[in-house]
Amino acid sequence: MIQFMILLILSTFSIQEDDFFVEIGKKINKDYILLTCNVTFTNREFVHRIEWYKETEIWAVNNLQHLYSESRKRIQISSFINITRDIDIIGDVGRDVDYNNIGTYICQVYTTLEESPAKFIWEKFNKKFITPAKYVEKNYSNAIIIKMKDFDLFPKVIPTIAWVEKYTANYWIKLIIEQEGSTAFIRCMFNNGGNWYNQKNELIDTSTVRMSAQRNYLIINNLTSSDQNLYRCASPNNKFYTILIVNKNYKKSKYKIKN
Repeated sequence: MIQFMILLILSTFSIQEDDFFVEIGKKINKDYILLTCNVTFTNREFVHRIEWYKETEIWAVNNLQHLYSESRKRIQISSFINITRDIDIIGDVGRDVDYNNIGTYICQVYTTLEESPAKFIWEKFNKKFITPAKYVEKNYSNAIIIKMKDFDLFPKVIPTIAWVEKYTANYWIKLIIEQEGSTAFIRCMFNNGGNWYNQKNELIDTSTVRMSAQRNYLIINNLTSSDQNLYRCASPNNKFYTILIVNKNYKKSKYKIKN
């Protein structure tokens, strides 16, 4: 609860920031290296793909869906990739380090920017034409180097329990800031994640018209301030939770002020 409130306060202070940035980092575990790529953006630039490269060779792709909405939104995504051992030794008893994994890793983020939105044009006030929207694609990247010494924490032999995929990539939506009245798509890290829970670990009813679960997404329609919460899927102990912040939607008054 305390952690949720701290993140809520920090997120509220950062709402007005419009910078797009990519932050990349690494964490060395005893049997694999975890690379993370944290992307923060507003829907002024819609992120549609995150790619991982080693040098010039593409390794993994995250195709992002259901992240765009018509409201002003701020979102934070973490894309990550595990680098594990992949050399079998001693008759499949264990795996040793593949030093070909040493090198430069690049996180490439592709965005689509709506340069000119669709508009209606009237000809002689009796015929309406639609001018299509024009989009501009951009890309951002950041890089990190894995060195020989990064493998020093690995033990020489690791028991092989099952086949381990050499490189696995996924992404996690960490924070969504939406406006009242819009729709939020909250992604579960796992396919067919099943149940959804709030920050009190209470089971969420996803059988209503306003709140439903489809595939690995929780969909909340017509957002209100009461929807501001922390959401988990699959298990109440799932560490991959998403924080949803709902901003007040200040619409212009329909009534003119009389003098």
